[in-house]
Amino acid sequence: MAARVFLPASSLLFAGCLCAGVIKGVVLEHASGYPLSRATVTLRAVGDRSKPRTQTSGRAGQFDFQVPPGLYLLSAVRESYAPGAFGQRRPEGFGAPIEVTKDSDFFTELRLRRMGVISGRVLDENRVGLPEVPVLAYRARQPLRIVATGKTDERGMFRLYGLATGKYYVRTGAKTIGADDGWLPVFAPEGRDSREARVYDVRLDQETHEVELFPPTGRLIDVQVPVAAPEDAGPVQVTLAGDTGRRTQTGGGVFAGVVPGLYEIYAESLNGKYSAWLERTLDRAGAIAPLQVTENDQVLFRSETPLKVKVRRIDLTGPGEVKEYATGNHVSLPSGRWEMTATPPKTHHLVSFGYTRNFSSDWFQLEIARSRLVLVPVHLSDKVKALEGRVVEKKQPRPGVPVFLWPVKPETRRQLGGIPQTISDEQGRFRFEGLPDAEYKVVATADYQEIDEEVIENGAFATVVAGPVVEVETYLAPL
Repeated sequence: MAARVFLPASSLLFAGCLCAGVIKGVVLEHASGYPLSRATVTLRAVGDRSKPRTQTSGRAGQFDFQVPPGLYLLSAVRESYAPGAFGQRRPEGFGAPIEVTKDSDFFTELRLRRMGVISGRVLDENRVGLPEVPVLAYRARQPLRIVATGKTDERGMFRLYGLATGKYYVRTGAKTIGADDGWLPVFAPEGRDSREARVYDVRLDQETHEVELFPPTGRLIDVQVPVAAPEDAGPVQVTLAGDTGRRTQTGGGVFAGVVPGLYEIYAESLNGKYSAWLERTLDRAGAIAPLQVTENDQVLFRSETPLKVKVRRIDLTGPGEVKEYATGNHVSLPSGRWEMTATPPKTHHLVSFGYTRNFSSDWFQLEIARSRLVLVPVHLSDKVKALEGRVVEKKQPRPGVPVFLWPVKPETRRQLGGIPQTISDEQGRFRFEGLPDAEYKVVATADYQEIDEEVIENGAFATVVAGPVVEVETYLAPL
């Protein structure tokens, strides 16, 4: 009888790593070269949709992975820094794959850049700094959405940080300076609306400074929003939403220092059962007519194929939190404007949500106002197409390249809920399924985290239809 040999655990671990390659390195701050500890380092195998490997960088910024042979994408991120990846061509782009063999001992530096900053001053007519004035940054695109907020210091200076690369508007908020007067909102430098606003370029690791704003004085109003609600509604939260942001308080109190203009006013009971909503131009001080709070509408999303529907409130400030509901169940939704979309199985594509309105958004819109029962049929089609192809560069396949599918028509984008995206596999192949029969532009590039109209306009991308197999050259954005 042969004797059994027991190996220590350390020997078994070593044996299990004999066919593994090593990817190791250090995370550094790009500008200073200092090590960045506590960064999240992610290693993802190309073509593998399972959960990626992650580590936290050590005190000296170090990390170390042992992995089977293959192609891998390596990236890192830390708070206040933009993600950095091995092989990035542009600071805001994706990385390039690392080829690992059983003998690999690969070392690299991942350099992270700080997010962009806009700084400047808010001044009066004599160029004296104004303290405690709200300042907001918006992406320079419609609809306007607030991406950063701050306030001026005692010298009228402000600093908005945490901004991604892109183009921005800067605007002040309102501030009361007397019994009836105040500083009115203004886009930098002195624009009343975004058409008169100056556009500011923001880059990672850079500060866009010397932005000056000159808000005019004008009349601010105090508006009381009374609430009429059943006794069992309990406390009611009232929100005043305008194009400079939202203000919320509990009960029918007074909103002080309101800039005259168009607002959405909505109320929701804290128990989630009652609500009210209206649009109103506020141009005089005092109380408006009481908000009549009633039971929430019961919304039924109906589809022959069971789905999860994504829903979010939309107001003049922008979209709110996304919630998910199953079709076939009654859902209690407060009154107001809502956006919705769904991701059907690959055997179908989304056509529309019944009775919804279509605007510039990639989602479908629906208004809910005291209908008590709202039936929303979700229309699907089983006439789906697929689009597949291969990413190449100089006729050679390119693995690990992000591929974006840009629908030419806005209605197709709504049916898809946005811009589909995937990554080419080890042979450079990609595939999109469940597509409407429509025209698309296929963009294969590692230079962008997302694409928009500006990218499409600046690149010579061919238009294709779903169905055939396509070959796509990698797109290199101008540096």
